[in-house]
Order: sequence, then C-alpha cells, then structure tokens
Amino acid sequence: MTETSDSKLFEAIAAGDADQTRLLLIASEFILIRVNEEEDDDENFGALTADVDGTDVLVAFTSEQTASDFISQMGEELFDKEEEIDGFVVDGETLLDYLPENFGVLIDPEHENTAVLTAELVKRILANNN
Repeated sequence: MTETSDSKLFEAIAAGDADQTRLLLIASEFILIRVNEEEDDDENFGALTADVDGTDVLVAFTSEQTASDFISQMGEELFDKEEEIDGFVVDGETLLDYLPENFGVLIDPEHENTAVLTAELVKRILANNN
C-alpha cells in the first residue's frame, strides 16, 4: 500500500464507513505474520492475533517494512529467540473472507499510524457485501 492509500483506509476506518473501508481493503494487500499451530508442522499454520480491548484481532501490516519494524520492536516479547519469523501476503478480499467470526483487524500495530478495524465494522462490511 502507499502512504496515501494507507491514510485513506485509516480515515475510513476511523469514520466507521463500511462501504469505503471495504473498497480500500479489497484494493490492498497485507502482510500477516505466520504462526505455526503445532511445533514442526509446516502445513498447519495461522496468522498472528492479539487482543484489543477484549476483542480478538488479526494482526496485519500494510508493508514489509512496517512488519519488519514491528518484529524488531516486539519480536523478543512474542517469539522465541530461535524461532524463525515468516510473513505471507494476502489480498484484502481474502483477509475478509477468512477472518474468523467476531474478529477485528489490527493494522500496523506499534507504528505511528495504526488502525483497529472493529469486529462490529467487519460485520457491517460483510453484511454490505451480500
């Protein structure tokens, strides 16, 4: 994503604009941090999640640099020192399609610009999609 599209997405999220947020999400790609469900199992994996104010959120990044900065800042708290940290890219539509029910999305945590797509806004986005 570009800085301009990031800021437009963050503005739409802050305004609670489900239609504009959906359009900007599906036009974007995100970096997710891979988390193995079971040790030594490369086939079953998920993405990093967190808790924001009692709501489960998927952690997503708008660029590889933002993801790398997050790992540099928070990696020791979240991962074992020997653990290899991998990321993978998903488009916004896939992110929405596979987002678990009652989950939100935390975009660019620990960055100067961050946004929380609440579970309620996700529900409105998905309802408007049908």
